[in-house]
Amino acid sequence: MTDTTSFKGSKNDIRVIPLSWNSAFFNMAIDEILLDRVQKGLSPPTLRFYGWEPSAVTLGRLQDYDGTCDEQALQKYGFDVTRRITGGGSVFHDEDNELTYSLITHKDHPDIPSDQLECFRNVCTGLIKGLSQFGIEAHFAPINDIQVVDKKISGNAQIRRKHGVLIHGTILAGVNPELMFDVLRVDGAKLERKGISNASERVTSMERLLGNKVDFEELSKALYEGLSDQFTQKLYYGEFSSEEIELANKLQKDKYQKPEWVIEKALGI
Repeated sequence: MTDTTSFKGSKNDIRVIPLSWNSAFFNMAIDEILLDRVQKGLSPPTLRFYGWEPSAVTLGRLQDYDGTCDEQALQKYGFDVTRRITGGGSVFHDEDNELTYSLITHKDHPDIPSDQLECFRNVCTGLIKGLSQFGIEAHFAPINDIQVVDKKISGNAQIRRKHGVLIHGTILAGVNPELMFDVLRVDGAKLERKGISNASERVTSMERLLGNKVDFEELSKALYEGLSDQFTQKLYYGEFSSEEIELANKLQKDKYQKPEWVIEKALGI
């Protein structure tokens, strides 16, 4: 693996990490490591596509833990739970049905507007171009969603720290609301079947729209091409450096796997 302290090209060129499957702890840790390193000029702006193995729940950075998850269900399925550094509520990341992306740049990157709404708009427009390769007509729904007609197919979030920006989001390749609400809780109680049905009606998925399963490699390639078309800067395929992986492995053990991080509200932020 290469050492990104000596990466070449424009400081605005975006390294793309191909689709990989990782634990929730590593996914959150590598994003934080990259956010820190990119703003210091130690790593290049980076776009990565990834899945969750096993499925997991992530909590928003300011969200209380109590009442968000069914711990018995998590144990039964062998799912993980951790906390994000971005805001929002609890999210169920389904290993079989969700593709996630993260984009980390410095704050002055030409493709990352300083205005939060315009930043979401630009990134989501690239994702929409990717979805169009499957014949899906989606649109940006401010402030941070992508919809098909009136149903959500993608949710996105961002955080800005000093000189760095992290934007990440999900694409629903499929959806399993029964499993989702077996794991998540609303107001501390399981949703009744009517509630599950209502929640299901608010979202859609590629599988539902296309009538068939989606190949995640094909999807990640289409999203790459859509963002490459939307952005003004060059995108190129690369890999993590050994130092980035070493730092992320340490951070996931020291932070994201710790019960204190998950349970204590916004610990360490």
